[in-house]
Formats: sequence, structure tokens, C-alpha cells
Amino acid sequence: MVSSLLATVTVLVIRANRPPGAPADVASEKTRPEPQPAKKDKPNPPTVVAPPAAPPKPPTPPVQPVVESLAQMAVTYRREVVRVNHPRNCVMCHTPSFEETDPVRGAVPDPKQPLPPPTTPAYYLNGGQFVSAGTTYLRQDFSVVLPVLNSGKWSGHQRYDYFVTTRKVDAAPATTTTADSPYRNAVGFAIRELSKRDPDRDADWLTAQKRAAASQPDTRLADVARLVSLQTDPKALIALKASEFSQPLLSSSRDDLEKTIKDMQATYGEAATRTALIAYLDPLTRTGDNTVRGKASSLLITALGTTSDADLPKALRASLAAPPHPERPDPAPPVPNRGAGPASPPKDVRGLPVYSLAKRLDTRKPEELEKQLLGVREIDLETESGSGVGADLISLAEKRKKNGQPYHGTATACEGRADLAGLPFRIGLDSTLAKEKAEALRALSKSLRETVQRCIRGDDPRPNTDLLYEAFLPRDGREDPVGFIRDAKKWTSPEAVPCIQQILAAENRDVRRLGCELLNRIDTVESTETLLRWAVFDTDAEIRAAAVEALRPRTKHDVTQQLLRYVRYPWPRAAEHAAEALVALNCTDAIPQLATFYDLPDPDTPFRVLHAAPAVEVPPGTLTVPFAAKSISTLDAAFTAMFMSLQKVEGAQFDGFVKAAQGTDVDARRKATEGLAHFLGHTDASFRRRAAEGLADLGLDAESVAPALRDAEKDTDAGVRAAARKALDTIQAARVAADLAKLREALIPIVKDLQAKEPEDRVRALYKIAAFGADANMVGEYVIEAMRDNTLAVRKAADDTLAKINPKVSPHVVTILRGKDKREAITALGELGSEAAVTVPLLLRCNENVFLWGGGNPKAGKFYDDLLPVVAKIAPKDKRFADTVLGYVSAPNTKRDRTLREKRLAGVAQLSTIDAKSTEKIAALVTALNDGEAAVAVIKALEGYGADAKPALPALQKLKSSTDEAVRTAAITALAKIGSDPAKP
Repeated sequence: MVSSLLATVTVLVIRANRPPGAPADVASEKTRPEPQPAKKDKPNPPTVVAPPAAPPKPPTPPVQPVVESLAQMAVTYRREVVRVNHPRNCVMCHTPSFEETDPVRGAVPDPKQPLPPPTTPAYYLNGGQFVSAGTTYLRQDFSVVLPVLNSGKWSGHQRYDYFVTTRKVDAAPATTTTADSPYRNAVGFAIRELSKRDPDRDADWLTAQKRAAASQPDTRLADVARLVSLQTDPKALIALKASEFSQPLLSSSRDDLEKTIKDMQATYGEAATRTALIAYLDPLTRTGDNTVRGKASSLLITALGTTSDADLPKALRASLAAPPHPERPDPAPPVPNRGAGPASPPKDVRGLPVYSLAKRLDTRKPEELEKQLLGVREIDLETESGSGVGADLISLAEKRKKNGQPYHGTATACEGRADLAGLPFRIGLDSTLAKEKAEALRALSKSLRETVQRCIRGDDPRPNTDLLYEAFLPRDGREDPVGFIRDAKKWTSPEAVPCIQQILAAENRDVRRLGCELLNRIDTVESTETLLRWAVFDTDAEIRAAAVEALRPRTKHDVTQQLLRYVRYPWPRAAEHAAEALVALNCTDAIPQLATFYDLPDPDTPFRVLHAAPAVEVPPGTLTVPFAAKSISTLDAAFTAMFMSLQKVEGAQFDGFVKAAQGTDVDARRKATEGLAHFLGHTDASFRRRAAEGLADLGLDAESVAPALRDAEKDTDAGVRAAARKALDTIQAARVAADLAKLREALIPIVKDLQAKEPEDRVRALYKIAAFGADANMVGEYVIEAMRDNTLAVRKAADDTLAKINPKVSPHVVTILRGKDKREAITALGELGSEAAVTVPLLLRCNENVFLWGGGNPKAGKFYDDLLPVVAKIAPKDKRFADTVLGYVSAPNTKRDRTLREKRLAGVAQLSTIDAKSTEKIAALVTALNDGEAAVAVIKALEGYGADAKPALPALQKLKSSTDEAVRTAAITALAKIGSDPAKP
């Protein structure tokens, strides 16, 4: 099973981030050529070129190619920027709060109520549900206020938070960059400005710079591990993070570690345990002191290595006995000469410097950048149909609080939700704010909101920035012009940073400029990180320039390395702004690392992870590397156990979703919806088609994934497209039925009141129906009935109601009931077709009694004029119409009533239009054969049913001897077409 496969696993690493000819491994400084393409008849495996002084290695014997199987085992991922609507997703980022004493408590906004300004107490205090910002599961990279198309009762401009997510994609990976790549242009701009060298012309210099660069960690390993772990079984990773509250994994003894892993394997399974370990350990290889990083590296190498699942706990325990993982010391980078800012920059009206970047790569206006950010994919905790994920999380949090159990946040809802699982969720201690910081955030945020609110004057919803600046940055010894800032110094203390970042970052330009000035006066790691974000992500160039100037003296906070990280941020504008900041700060120490970035694929392009057994033929451009022999940080894309496990469980998981989709359990059906939607993006077309078919079985439950089905309508496979269209049709039909059922449920009690004894109650019921407008047309028949009420007030109310719910039908009904041109009104209703369906009972009543509408003309020998053709135009499928027709055809007429005969003939004429079984029609016709005067028409109708009309044969045999020649002829003809006498087979 999985464990036996893992025993022989070797990682295949795609060197997507390394140009041809570049060092294959920084530690060894050896180079490898690109592997040669495999030949179909006798493939040649890739060879390793040794340094010139070393003797040549013997050739490797050829092996059978397994390229096709590798392609099936490949998994492609992409890192991209996504946005989350800030007021709509409070529960996604924060823990639900049930106590007023919870730190930094705020209300969850209600979409049905207007959204108060975020600086007012109402924004944080008015609501049925609350969250606490003392626990934060997602921390945004930046925030922007953007227009919203369907804002409802909220403002037309709302705050969006932006994050980097990882998701599985169906696309080819990139192996190099393109000449017009905005990321490459940004890196080239920084190299040219900082070094005065052209990387396109000085290849030797560029290569030398690459060799001098320190190795950079690749976080994609942890990103994909977390995605897979949270999407498949989040409980395993949550358990590891939750253990930190008592004893972190790295602090465990060797025996305790072995026991912990064994317990996890028994509880969550071997594959889920291994995946969770990778997601947990990889970030620890880049944080903390050397001892912590060394332990994490040793454990991670074991978790990713070839140890079988059964032996994994013991192997992990043994890895702690080894010395810490050796790390190659990075070469000392040159100290950047940041220099001073612009000489005597101009001042604004408040006396603050007005900064600008001397060298700009991005000259776009803020509106242009905001328009780009509007196009970013949006992720929402709720689905389009409102699946209640937020409500479920609140309910879970409340239940766990009552039972004294911990609540672990949105990560618990990621199973089957690939869109959520890829977000950078914080779990355990990482999500919890220290008590002192939480209390400071609570006090300062309240003070800040109240101060901003005090600065709003007149009808302008924006704060008066002159007052705001005077409040926080008083001049000439003046203090507190608005009466709230008791001590302005606290806004230049480290504890103010979270409040400034969270509240001011999404305010208008002048307020953000104030934030830069406040952060400039706080020299801490946290304030530096916030200034870096504003320098890179703010849409206004002047704000970015002010943030850059505030960063100029902060050499001790390693500004260069953080800006380099943003050069590889998967939004091209962020890369450009980071490059501009590097140039403005003269970060010459960044040149070696920038050189390694120059030919890398764009950070938002797909990257592929492969795995296979040793000694196999691999596609060109792919290297086989024994994982334990390499440092984690030098791998471009590395994975192993999780994909082996996924390949095994994927089919079973899919079958489980299909089975759950056909069941009645609500929670299981919801998970099936999300799971099948995930499979719509599978690389295998059969999975995609079956996923669409399974979603069709879910009906209305699948409404939340309708966008994914619409994408599937464009699939390259015709079967997938057809299945997706069918599923969408089924969902639409289910939605219509559900809406009608809901409406019917609301109207039924009101319709019952139309039978109330008191006229006032009937009038009141009619006007309640009218309030529904056209939606109440479904009860229009009852309204028409009320138009015949004995009380004038009721009739008038009924007239008014019908005019509101069906204005096309209303005047014609009034004419039929009380006007003169009744025949023309009935004809007009027929022309309306199905829009006049509510008039069917009225028309059938008129059809039954010609005196109601003036039908029939006895003087002209016409005792009955039927309305059945009109009803056939309006509602041919109406069961009442069918029952009327069949009743007319089969009605006995022992007294030879002329009206009954004419009704019978009218009914026979409509048999082909009604919705009834042929057996019912034939039975009615057989009965009608007893009416001699209508026999010819009845026989001809039976003749049209051919062999199906054999029940009529005995009666037709008798009619062959009729004294009426027309009847005899018709009977003989019908017998010939229907078949022989049943007595003579």
C-alpha cells in the first residue's frame, strides 16, 4: 500500500527557477546540463557532468520509460493573490465571541442592515453575532477600499483584504521567464539602477553574482502541504498546532515524539499524519534559532524521505539524536549605503515633507491599480446560495466553548473547500495575540475610532484631516484639539502599530499619510514590516514614497531581505514597487539575490510537483534528486508522501462524494457539493464528467458551485460540457421549484382568509396578496373567485389585486364578469397563452354554462358554443382541462340531449390536445360509441389510435350492422385499421 511505495520514493524536482547552465546545487557548485529527450525505442537517462578535473563516470544503463505514468502522477499548483470582502467575512479571520469581556470585540455586520462607518461605535457594537480580534486566523498583506456592484444596503465601496493563496490548477508549468515579464522587468530595473550593469549584456558578471548569492528558502513546500492537509483532513495539522499550548513538538523527548506520531497515525491515518508533519515542520526550518531550525530540518528530511509509514515514528525519534542539521553560513552581504533622502523636500500645508521616488517603474494612477485589484479572484466564506459556513462556525465555536473545548477557527471548515484550504491560515498559538497586546489593541482602537469620528464635520463622511493631524501630531505645543487624545506619545509607542495597520491602512490618502508619519516615529520590527507593506502595496505613489523614506535609516531590521521577498510576490505591481524601493534605498546588498531572480519563472506561474520510484526515465528539464541529500532551502519544488497518498485515496474519495450526493444527510450532501466541485478541475475528463453528473443529483444543494459548472460548460471535453449543462438546468429547475414552494407556503394562510366570514377580513387578505405583486399570480384563481363575492368592497379589492398581480389578464376578466364584449375578452385571453393560466377555472365555468358569457344561439340552432379551443391555447397540460374533455366525451346521453351531444363532439375535437394517457382517451371513446348521433366522429377518433384501440373492437363489430350507412362505413374502416376481431386471432 502507501507505506510500501514510500519505501522507494525519490523526489523529482523541476528546476523551474533555474536557467540552463546555472548551478544545479549551491552547496556543491556543480552544474548539470538539461537532460536529453527520451527516445521511444531506447531511451537514454539523464547523465551528470562532473567537474573537469574529475574522471568521467561510466554510462548509466538504459531503463524503460515511464513518462506517461509520471504525467498522470504530476500535480500542478499556482500561487496567486486573492481578495476577501472584509465586512462579510469576519468569522473567516476571527474567533466568534460570546462574552462582552473578550478582547477587541466587534459585531459581525448584518447584510440586511445598513453598514455604519467603521469609525463609529455602532459598527462594532450593533449586531447579533460578535468576533474577537484577539484571535486572528488570517492576516492580510494589504487592504483596499473598492466599489461593489451589488452592495445591497451596505455602502457602494467596501474594504477588501488581499492574501496569497495556493491552489491546484490544470495548466503546464513554466520553466523560464519571458522577455516581457513584468517581474523580470522589475528585477532588471533594480539591477541596472543599483549596479549600473546590464544583465542582458554582462552574462559573466551576472553568473558571478548568482554564485555569491545566499540560498533563499522556498516556501512553496509548506504552502502546498498546508493546502493538501487542510483540504483532505484538517484535524491532523490542527492537532499538531494545538499541542503547542502544552508542549511544542520540537520540545518533546525522543520517546514522546515517537508516541505522538504513533497516536496521530492511529487517529488520523498514516498519510494524513505525514502530510501534516510536512506542513508543520517546513516553516520551522526558517524561524527561530539555529537549534530549532536544525531540529526542524532533521525531522522534515525524515518525514519527506523514503522511510515507510510503519517505521516513521521511530525514524523521527532517531533523527533528533543526530546533530542539528548543518547550515552553510551565508556570505556577509555588503552594507548598503542608504544615504539621506531628497535634499530639503517640499512641505505640505501641515508642514510634513512631500516625498516622491526619483526612479519609478510603475507610473499608474491609484484608480488604475484599484481597477486591477478588482479583477483579482474573490474568496468568500459563504457560497453563492448562502451555504451557512459562517453560521456553522459560530455554532461550532459556541458548542465547544460550552463544553470547555478549544475552537481552532476556519481551518476546521477547509475539508473539501480547496478555495479556503489554500489561504495562509494561522492555527494554534500563531493566531493568538498576547494578553497585553490584545488589551492595548482594544484600548487604542477604541480611542482611534472615537477620535476619527470626532474629526468628521458637516455632511462630509470623511474625517477632517487637519483636525486629525493636530490630534495625533500636535504642533506649537498644542495638544488634543478634539478632546480625545489624552497622550499623543502613546501613538508613537510600539503597542500602537497593530491598531495603525489595521484601521488606518484602508482609510483615505491623507489618513494613510498620517499613518506613515506615526510609524516613522516607532522604530520596531513590527512598524518596519508595516511600512514595508505600505511601501509595496499602497496604490498611491506618494504614500509609497513616504513609507520608503521612513525605512531609510532602518538597516538593523533587514529591510533588504524583506523587499526581496516582495520582488517575488505574485502581483506584478508589488514586484515593481519593491524594486523601486530597493533602488530608492540604494540596497546594493540585494544585487546578488536579484541576479538569481532574473531568469526565474514568474512567481504567479504554475509549478509542478512529481514523484516516482528511483531509476526511471523522466521528462526533459526534470532532475531526479535523493531528497535526504539536499538542503530543504535549495529545492525549487519538492514533495513526496502526500501525493502518493492522494493518488491512492482520490478515487475512493470521489466515490464517497458521489454516494453522499445521493443520500439524505444534509451535512454529507454539502461536503459532497464542495468535493465534487473540486473534481470539476481534475486533469482526468472522466472525473470531471462524473463530477458534473453527481452535482446534477444534488439539485438545489449544488447551487453554490454553479460558477464552477459554468466554467465546465467551456471544457475541452464534449461529455463534460453536456453534463455541466444538464446539471445547471437541473439546478435552475430546482431553484424555481424551491422559490415557488416558499412563496406558496407564505401565501396559503392568506388565501385561507379569503374564506373568512367577515368581509373586512377578506378585503385585508386580498391586499396582502396584492403586496406580493406578480409573484402572487400563482393564487390568481382565488382572486378571480373573489371578484364574484357578494360584497362590493371585496369585489373591488379583488379587482385591484388582480390588476397588480396580473395586469394583462385583469381587464379581460372584469369584462367577462361584468362587461359587454365577453366574446372578445375570451378571445384575447386565448391570445395571451400561458400568461392567462389563472383564468382556466373561470373559462371552464363559462364553458359549462353558456349563459355566463352569452355563448350559444338557440334561434340559430346552436345550443352550445364551446370554449375548449381557448383553454387549449392557454393551458393544454392542465389536469382540469383534461378531466373536462374526458368527461364530455364519456358522459351518458340517454335522453339524446342536444347540448350534451355538442359537448361530446367538442370534447372529441380536443382529445389530441389534452395531457392524458391514450388508454384513458380510448376508454372514454368506447363509452361514447353508445351515442348513435355522435358515433361517426367517435369512430374516426378511435381509428386514429390504430392497434391501441382494440378495446373498442367488440362495439365496432356491432356497429358494422348499424342501420345508419355512415356509421356502418366508419365502423368497417376503423376495424381494418385497428385490427381483426379479438375472437379471431
